Amino acid sequence: PELVKKLILIDAQGFIDGKGPSTLPDIFAKMGIAVLKSKPLRMFANYIAYHNKSLATTDAMNIGRLHCLLDSWDSSSVKFLQSGGFSVSQKVPLVKQPTLVLWGLQDEILPCNASADRFQREIADCQVVLIKDCGHVPHLEQPEETYRQIETFLS
Repeated sequence: PELVKKLILIDAQGFIDGKGPSTLPDIFAKMGIAVLKSKPLRMFANYIAYHNKSLATTDAMNIGRLHCLLDSWDSSSVKFLQSGGFSVSQKVPLVKQPTLVLWGLQDEILPCNASADRFQREIADCQVVLIKDCGHVPHLEQPEETYRQIETFLS
């Protein structure tokens, strides 16, 4: 923590904790991971990621699923799924650095209504900026405004 002077969170998931280790058999975990990287599911996620639906192109979907094609993605994802995921909500109030939370106002994946306000309540030095006409990916959908907010925060 002492190496970080300022923190920037963009449409961050910090309050949905994992459930802890799972006894899900490997075969079912692998089936779930196959669905997660499938083109139809990735295209749906791509579509709901943007407020401006014209940006949800096949090229954007292909770029958004590149990490799923890495050799280690399947096995790492199975292990993560069986681990029960991350549980970080209790650690959020421990953040002492000045924090900027950027959120797309029309985020359909992680709606800003509850989480953005909660970050502001739980981090002592926290500024929340809601970006208009923007979904889950402000850096892609509103890059100029995202850059402006980050530049102002860091200066």
